[in-house]
Amino acid sequence: MPPLIELYISGIEGKEIQFEGARAKSWVLWASNGLGVYMEVKDSILSDINDAFYMQDSIEVFIDENNNKTISYEKDDAQYRVNFKNLQSSDSAGSFEGFESAAKIVSGGYIVEVFIPFRTITASVGNIVGFDLQVYDDQGSGKRDSISKWNDPTNNSWQSTFRFGLIM
Repeated sequence: MPPLIELYISGIEGKEIQFEGARAKSWVLWASNGLGVYMEVKDSILSDINDAFYMQDSIEVFIDENNNKTISYEKDDAQYRVNFKNLQSSDSAGSFEGFESAAKIVSGGYIVEVFIPFRTITASVGNIVGFDLQVYDDQGSGKRDSISKWNDPTNNSWQSTFRFGLIM
């Protein structure tokens, strides 16, 4: 069964029950030179009306190649964001060299596929990589209405690898 990205860490403030917006199923595939990630996002309203990419309907993939669990990013750490129209962005110092993405709108949401090349390691038996996935949801207001994550229960993955999950 694929990992579900449905740990809601942020919702509309002032609501009695936290708004649970977009969520996703994901699959991750190792290659010797990088990771492939495929995500099926359930999101009934797609929006990119805010110019800030992190406020748009999008997914993010976080990687910490040496799994150091640091409070700030190192050279091997990166964040990759792709919106439902396949626009790429990042707030980290990670390189986009070799990064590939494709996105497609489907009934009830969108699909995103990415390939993230390793920059500091070659995958081998025994590797442990820090990793997390995130889904942003804007219900058409131009504001981020919810964030769902795979592992990190904070909204701090863009600057800290401390709470990333693990892939082996």
